[in-house]
Amino acid sequence: ETGQTIIDTDGTTSDASGAQNMDPSVALSLMMSPTILTKRLKQAMRATERRNWEQISYLVNANPWLAEMTDVSTSQYLLHKLSFFGAGMADIDPLTGEVKSVEAPASPDQLNTDMIRMFPPSVHKFDQEGNLPLHMAAASGNLSMIQLLGERFPSGAS
Repeated sequence: ETGQTIIDTDGTTSDASGAQNMDPSVALSLMMSPTILTKRLKQAMRATERRNWEQISYLVNANPWLAEMTDVSTSQYLLHKLSFFGAGMADIDPLTGEVKSVEAPASPDQLNTDMIRMFPPSVHKFDQEGNLPLHMAAASGNLSMIQLLGERFPSGAS
């Protein structure tokens, strides 16, 4: 056994046992097939929507090219999703403005920074509705991401 594990987070278990007898170029082409690439992107998008920051960190660190891929149905990069869902979720008292409970924590600053660093051009990419990641962050009140993304628009963004 090679000890190499196929990165999979959708509840299935697979490994690369038996790969030691496989031509390395064949193994590489299988790991980078369009089907596998699409599956990894969908896993990363779902992890972001569920605000599972540990899983999304694992996926993008193991597969940095995920930051460069877009969802074909929305033309969104992972940065769009992270900008929107990264605000977290809290129950706030409408009278006092105090946080009563945190349902989902905000995305870690390191994850936000890493996602921008992995594919800087995604900061300036519009989705199919004309939204930049900065627009997504503003729509959800993701202040840390607004600051990070805003720094990349020295003359402002529309």
